[in-house]
Amino acid sequence: MFVRKKLKIETLGEYLAEVRAGRKLELVEVSKQTGISLKFLKALETGNFEALPPDVYILGFLKQLSQVYNLEQGILIGQYRKEKIISSNIKSQGSPSASKIKYALERLVITPKSLSIFLGALFVVISISYIVWQVLSINRAPNLEVVQPKNNELIMGSLVEIRGITQPGASVEVNGKEVFVESDGRFSIQIGLNPGPKELVITANNKFGKIVSKTINIIGHSTTKVQELILGITATEAAEIEYVLDGDLKQTRELASGETISLKALEKIDLSAKNGGAVLVSVNGRQAERLGGEGENIESVSFFAESGTINNR
Repeated sequence: MFVRKKLKIETLGEYLAEVRAGRKLELVEVSKQTGISLKFLKALETGNFEALPPDVYILGFLKQLSQVYNLEQGILIGQYRKEKIISSNIKSQGSPSASKIKYALERLVITPKSLSIFLGALFVVISISYIVWQVLSINRAPNLEVVQPKNNELIMGSLVEIRGITQPGASVEVNGKEVFVESDGRFSIQIGLNPGPKELVITANNKFGKIVSKTINIIGHSTTKVQELILGITATEAAEIEYVLDGDLKQTRELASGETISLKALEKIDLSAKNGGAVLVSVNGRQAERLGGEGENIESVSFFAESGTINNR
């Protein structure tokens, strides 16, 4: 008497799923370890080649999986190529003939019971999908794209326009000031701008309290001609300073107690001192201020002809 045994042939996807299960790993964990998108991992395990990117990416995926699962990458790659050829051959054979489709339609019988089951199942699927979408929306921060200005952009004039787009229904603030958001998520606002560097902090907050923030640095530039920059520097005790005039070479100078010097530039002076508390600085004849605290090492404080002091420490 013959005994029939079912021959089990494992596909690449089944093998990967079995190895992952044996190591008690979830797809989410594998995605984090390899950097492979969750949808591509699922497509590999289900053999859905249509949902996968070009082969050059898949070969990289298999190499990463072989490292995580401690497998021979050559075996995985070889099996993938075989199954890809088989899948391509099946696809090239085309869809079922019209006669077969017609025969299937003739055998299809729709009854009130089957229709009720179908509609009930459809309602359950739609309900579950809606609940999942709501849960994902609660945990997801709103999108935020700043169209204008660009980071480190030079802005001419005394106003800067901030434009962008976010999730419809979200609220937007620029440097703490609320901005009106259109129904499609677009927003814009103009704010005053003084010459020199300025930081713009744009935040979007959705109805679930999720916040996203972006920081844009810009530089204001006056359209009017500005006089040259003059720094008056006085040492209250012996001090050593370093300075750069308009981006030129760095220069070093030792000042005696009570000594005063003047530095001139067209646009910018960068000043450093080993003892900021011993150095008084006056910008274009204004009241002198100490460069830093007593014994404080000051690195590259920038002075601009247009806006005074910008501390880059």
